[in-house]
Amino acid sequence: MADPEFLKGQLTALQNVVSMLISAHPNAQQLRQVMQAIAQQVEPTLNEAHPSFKKGWQNVIATLCQGEEAGDGTDQH
Repeated sequence: MADPEFLKGQLTALQNVVSMLISAHPNAQQLRQVMQAIAQQVEPTLNEAHPSFKKGWQNVIATLCQGEEAGDGTDQH
């Protein structure tokens, strides 16, 4: 099994990449759908590796949904 700290770092990196892609991508709606599909496929594996990753994935999905609410694709922190 992979090291939980390593996986946690990967998850944080993924969240950052998702945020950057959504803010930069001209068709953020399509990108969000792709990222959500990826997240749904990867989530069970991460949950098996370490239970706390469930929350991490919920944060990734929350990031995706925030982008939808903004609507214009700009970065609003």
